[in-house]
Amino acid sequence: MLQKPKVVVILGATATGKSHCAIEIAKQFQGEIISGDSMLVYKNMNIGTAKPTAEELAAVPHHLVDILPPDASFSVVDFKERASALITEINARGHLPIIAGGTGLYIKVLRPLLEDYAFNNADEDSDLRRRLEAEAQEKGALALHARLQELAPHEAERIHPNNVRRVIRALESAMQGEAVNQYGAQESPYDAVVIGLEMERQALYERINRRVDLMLEAGLEQEVRSLLEQGVAPE
Repeated sequence: MLQKPKVVVILGATATGKSHCAIEIAKQFQGEIISGDSMLVYKNMNIGTAKPTAEELAAVPHHLVDILPPDASFSVVDFKERASALITEINARGHLPIIAGGTGLYIKVLRPLLEDYAFNNADEDSDLRRRLEAEAQEKGALALHARLQELAPHEAERIHPNNVRRVIRALESAMQGEAVNQYGAQESPYDAVVIGLEMERQALYERINRRVDLMLEAGLEQEVRSLLEQGVAPE
Protein backbone atom coordinates (compact mmCIF):
# COMPACT_ATOMS: atom_id res chain seq x y z
CA MET A 1 0.00 0.00 0.00
CA LEU A 2 1.33 3.44 -0.92
CA GLN A 3 2.06 5.72 2.00
CA LYS A 4 -0.03 8.86 2.17
CA PRO A 5 1.81 12.21 2.16
CA LYS A 6 2.30 13.53 5.70
CA VAL A 7 1.11 16.95 6.85
CA VAL A 8 0.81 18.72 10.20
CA VAL A 9 -1.81 21.45 10.66
CA ILE A 10 -1.58 23.94 13.54
CA LEU A 11 -4.76 25.86 14.37
CA GLY A 12 -5.59 28.41 17.04
CA ALA A 13 -6.79 31.92 17.70
CA THR A 14 -4.67 35.00 17.03
CA ALA A 15 -1.64 35.24 19.36
CA THR A 16 -1.80 31.66 20.66
CA GLY A 17 1.69 31.03 19.29
CA LYS A 18 1.00 29.09 16.08
CA SER A 19 4.04 30.47 14.23
CA HIS A 20 6.40 29.77 17.13
CA CYS A 21 5.02 26.24 17.49
CA ALA A 22 5.36 25.60 13.74
CA ILE A 23 8.96 26.79 13.69
CA GLU A 24 9.94 24.60 16.66
CA ILE A 25 8.31 21.53 15.08
CA ALA A 26 9.96 22.32 11.74
CA LYS A 27 13.40 22.54 13.37
CA GLN A 28 12.99 19.13 15.03
CA PHE A 29 11.40 17.24 12.12
CA GLN A 30 12.96 18.76 8.98
CA GLY A 31 9.80 20.73 8.38
CA GLU A 32 8.76 23.39 5.91
CA ILE A 33 6.00 25.80 6.83
CA ILE A 34 3.03 26.56 4.56
CA SER A 35 1.28 29.75 5.66
CA GLY A 36 -2.48 29.34 6.01
CA ASP A 37 -3.00 33.06 6.62
CA SER A 38 -4.78 34.91 3.84
CA MET A 39 -2.84 38.14 4.46
CA LEU A 40 0.72 36.82 4.62
CA VAL A 41 0.72 36.22 0.86
CA TYR A 42 0.94 39.98 0.32
CA LYS A 43 4.17 41.93 0.03
CA ASN A 44 4.71 45.16 2.02
CA MET A 45 2.06 44.19 4.58
CA ASN A 46 4.40 43.09 7.34
CA ILE A 47 3.58 44.77 10.64
CA GLY A 48 -0.21 44.73 10.49
CA THR A 49 -0.31 41.06 9.47
CA ALA A 50 2.14 39.98 12.21
CA LYS A 51 4.27 38.44 9.47
CA PRO A 52 7.15 36.26 10.72
CA THR A 53 10.38 38.21 11.19
CA ALA A 54 13.27 37.92 8.75
CA GLU A 55 15.05 35.75 11.32
CA GLU A 56 12.04 33.42 11.62
CA LEU A 57 11.65 33.20 7.84
CA ALA A 58 15.35 32.32 7.56
CA ALA A 59 15.23 29.73 10.35
CA VAL A 60 13.13 27.25 8.34
CA PRO A 61 11.66 27.30 4.80
CA HIS A 62 8.36 29.18 4.52
CA HIS A 63 5.84 29.06 1.65
CA LEU A 64 2.92 31.31 0.60
CA VAL A 65 4.54 34.35 2.23
CA ASP A 66 5.31 37.54 0.25
CA ILE A 67 4.20 36.08 -3.08
CA LEU A 68 1.70 38.72 -4.31
CA PRO A 69 1.32 42.51 -4.53
CA PRO A 70 -1.22 43.99 -2.08
CA ASP A 71 -3.90 44.57 -4.74
CA ALA A 72 -3.92 40.98 -6.05
CA SER A 73 -6.70 38.49 -5.31
CA PHE A 74 -6.04 35.18 -3.57
CA SER A 75 -9.02 32.89 -3.08
CA VAL A 76 -9.56 29.70 -1.10
CA VAL A 77 -9.38 27.88 -4.43
CA ASP A 78 -5.90 29.32 -5.01
CA PHE A 79 -4.90 28.30 -1.49
CA LYS A 80 -6.11 24.72 -1.90
CA GLU A 81 -4.32 24.29 -5.22
CA ARG A 82 -1.04 25.75 -4.03
CA ALA A 83 -1.10 24.03 -0.64
CA SER A 84 -1.85 20.64 -2.24
CA ALA A 85 1.08 21.02 -4.63
CA LEU A 86 3.39 22.14 -1.81
CA ILE A 87 2.45 19.19 0.41
CA THR A 88 3.38 16.84 -2.42
CA GLU A 89 6.67 18.65 -3.17
CA ILE A 90 7.75 18.86 0.46
CA ASN A 91 7.03 15.18 1.09
CA ALA A 92 9.02 14.31 -2.06
CA ARG A 93 12.01 16.10 -0.51
CA GLY A 94 11.66 13.93 2.59
CA HIS A 95 10.59 16.91 4.67
CA LEU A 96 7.47 17.52 6.78
CA PRO A 97 4.92 20.09 5.56
CA ILE A 98 3.38 22.15 8.37
CA ILE A 99 0.36 24.36 7.69
CA ALA A 100 0.22 27.15 10.28
CA GLY A 101 -2.24 29.92 10.91
CA GLY A 102 -5.34 30.84 9.06
CA THR A 103 -8.27 33.18 8.87
CA GLY A 104 -11.73 31.72 9.37
CA LEU A 105 -12.11 31.41 5.61
CA TYR A 106 -8.87 29.48 5.22
CA ILE A 107 -9.51 27.26 8.22
CA LYS A 108 -12.78 26.26 6.57
CA VAL A 109 -10.86 25.23 3.46
CA LEU A 110 -8.50 23.00 5.45
CA ARG A 111 -11.15 20.34 5.81
CA PRO A 112 -11.76 20.12 2.04
CA LEU A 113 -7.98 20.27 1.52
CA LEU A 114 -7.40 17.33 3.86
CA GLU A 115 -10.40 15.44 2.45
CA ASP A 116 -9.59 16.32 -1.18
CA TYR A 117 -12.87 18.17 -1.70
CA ALA A 118 -13.07 19.42 -5.29
CA PHE A 119 -14.20 23.03 -5.51
CA ASN A 120 -16.21 23.97 -8.54
CA ASN A 121 -16.07 27.32 -10.27
CA ALA A 122 -18.89 28.66 -8.14
CA ASP A 123 -16.72 28.27 -5.04
CA GLU A 124 -14.78 31.36 -6.03
CA ASP A 125 -18.13 32.99 -5.29
CA SER A 126 -17.77 36.19 -7.27
CA ASP A 127 -21.54 35.98 -7.86
CA LEU A 128 -22.19 35.52 -4.15
CA ARG A 129 -19.95 38.48 -3.34
CA ARG A 130 -21.83 40.70 -5.81
CA ARG A 131 -25.16 39.63 -4.30
CA LEU A 132 -23.95 40.42 -0.80
CA GLU A 133 -22.58 43.79 -1.91
CA ALA A 134 -25.92 44.59 -3.53
CA GLU A 135 -27.72 43.52 -0.36
CA ALA A 136 -25.53 45.86 1.68
CA GLN A 137 -26.39 48.73 -0.66
CA GLU A 138 -30.11 47.95 -0.62
CA LYS A 139 -30.70 46.99 3.03
CA GLY A 140 -27.77 48.59 4.80
CA ALA A 141 -24.75 47.40 6.77
CA LEU A 142 -26.75 46.54 9.90
CA ALA A 143 -29.02 44.14 8.02
CA LEU A 144 -26.02 42.38 6.51
CA HIS A 145 -24.37 42.13 9.93
CA ALA A 146 -27.59 40.69 11.39
CA ARG A 147 -27.43 37.95 8.75
CA LEU A 148 -23.87 37.18 9.81
CA GLN A 149 -25.04 37.06 13.42
CA GLU A 150 -27.42 34.25 12.45
CA LEU A 151 -24.87 32.22 10.47
CA ALA A 152 -21.68 32.85 12.44
CA PRO A 153 -22.31 34.66 15.74
CA HIS A 154 -18.69 34.38 16.86
CA GLU A 155 -17.49 36.15 13.70
CA ALA A 156 -20.24 38.76 14.04
CA GLU A 157 -19.05 39.52 17.57
CA ARG A 158 -15.53 40.26 16.26
CA ILE A 159 -16.47 42.38 13.24
CA HIS A 160 -17.98 45.87 13.45
CA PRO A 161 -21.17 46.26 11.39
CA ASN A 162 -19.67 49.22 9.52
CA ASN A 163 -16.79 47.07 8.21
CA VAL A 164 -18.90 45.84 5.31
CA ARG A 165 -16.00 44.27 3.42
CA ARG A 166 -15.09 42.03 6.37
CA VAL A 167 -18.74 41.21 7.03
CA ILE A 168 -19.10 40.07 3.40
CA ARG A 169 -15.94 37.95 3.61
CA ALA A 170 -17.19 36.35 6.82
CA LEU A 171 -20.56 35.60 5.21
CA GLU A 172 -18.83 34.02 2.22
CA SER A 173 -16.83 31.92 4.66
CA ALA A 174 -19.91 30.83 6.59
CA MET A 175 -21.82 29.94 3.43
CA GLN A 176 -18.91 28.00 1.96
CA GLY A 177 -18.53 26.22 5.29
CA GLU A 178 -22.15 25.09 5.10
CA ALA A 179 -21.58 23.76 1.59
CA VAL A 180 -18.52 21.84 2.74
CA ASN A 181 -20.40 20.39 5.72
CA GLN A 182 -23.12 19.14 3.37
CA TYR A 183 -20.49 17.43 1.26
CA GLY A 184 -19.77 14.78 3.88
CA ALA A 185 -16.54 13.24 5.11
CA GLN A 186 -14.24 11.46 2.66
CA GLU A 187 -11.12 9.47 3.32
CA SER A 188 -8.23 11.92 3.56
CA PRO A 189 -5.48 11.60 0.94
CA TYR A 190 -3.03 12.68 3.67
CA ASP A 191 -1.55 11.23 6.83
CA ALA A 192 -2.53 14.31 8.82
CA VAL A 193 -2.01 15.44 12.40
CA VAL A 194 -4.06 18.47 13.47
CA ILE A 195 -2.89 20.43 16.54
CA GLY A 196 -5.18 22.98 18.20
CA LEU A 197 -3.63 25.62 20.46
CA GLU A 198 -5.68 27.10 23.30
CA MET A 199 -5.04 29.75 25.92
CA GLU A 200 -6.96 31.16 28.88
CA ARG A 201 -9.01 34.04 27.51
CA GLN A 202 -7.72 36.81 29.77
CA ALA A 203 -4.11 35.86 29.08
CA LEU A 204 -4.86 35.74 25.35
CA TYR A 205 -6.44 39.21 25.40
CA GLU A 206 -3.39 40.57 27.21
CA ARG A 207 -1.12 39.04 24.54
CA ILE A 208 -3.24 40.55 21.76
CA ASN A 209 -3.22 43.99 23.39
CA ARG A 210 0.55 43.81 23.80
CA ARG A 211 0.92 42.72 20.17
CA VAL A 212 -1.02 45.78 19.01
CA ASP A 213 1.19 48.04 21.15
CA LEU A 214 4.30 46.49 19.60
CA MET A 215 2.84 46.91 16.09
CA LEU A 216 2.31 50.62 16.67
CA GLU A 217 5.80 50.98 18.12
CA ALA A 218 7.22 49.15 15.07
CA GLY A 219 5.59 51.63 12.66
CA LEU A 220 2.14 50.27 11.78
CA GLU A 221 0.79 53.75 11.02
CA GLN A 222 3.57 54.46 8.53
CA GLU A 223 3.12 51.04 6.91
CA VAL A 224 -0.56 51.81 6.31
CA ARG A 225 0.23 55.30 5.00
CA SER A 226 2.79 53.83 2.60
CA LEU A 227 0.31 51.26 1.28
CA LEU A 228 -2.34 53.96 0.74
CA GLU A 229 0.22 56.12 -1.10
CA GLN A 230 0.91 53.13 -3.39
CA GLY A 231 -2.78 53.11 -4.32
CA VAL A 232 -3.85 50.13 -2.18
CA ALA A 233 -7.56 50.45 -1.37
CA PRO A 234 -8.29 51.44 2.26
CA GLU A 235 -10.36 48.33 2.91
